[in-house]
Amino acid sequence: MSDYPELAAREPNQGHLALAELERRGILLAIVTQNIDGLHQKAGNSPNRAFELHGNAHELRCVENGHIWPAAHIRDRLLAGEDDPHCELCGSILRTGTILFGEPLPQVALQAAVRVSQMCDVMLVVGSSLVVNPAARLPVIAREHGASVIMINRTPTPLDGIADVHILGEAGVILSEIVRQLDAERSPSP
Repeated sequence: MSDYPELAAREPNQGHLALAELERRGILLAIVTQNIDGLHQKAGNSPNRAFELHGNAHELRCVENGHIWPAAHIRDRLLAGEDDPHCELCGSILRTGTILFGEPLPQVALQAAVRVSQMCDVMLVVGSSLVVNPAARLPVIAREHGASVIMINRTPTPLDGIADVHILGEAGVILSEIVRQLDAERSPSP
């Protein structure tokens, strides 16, 4: 946990902030992310609408019962001199709240991601290589259920062919421009 303060100090970028603005406007149904940094929530996206497929580095969970503890709380316990903090509820060993290689994805988050992929009218894919399954299947699921697919990436992906719109470039710049364009459309003409 020695590098946790650095992770906790990270701030959302303009892409995170633009996505939070789209949610505030009622345009964004949900965020499905493979990121573990919690920056979507820090930017203002609702935790109830952010589905973290690879867990969250700001949490620890006990091995026995899955009790969740804020990483900052466990770090405070370590700084207070506790050698090996265990779960305060059951005494179990604590481990990172992120998914490690070979572990199954959290079923609640995965099921929610599939549901929103089936329900959305438009799926916006941002900054994903689309090579890691099952997350890479989500745009395909959305497309199979009639959604349009928009991809914003720095590099091509294996699923570019299913996209209705594919924009190569920096996500933060592009998403911020989308928000600006929405503002321009809403502004009355002189």
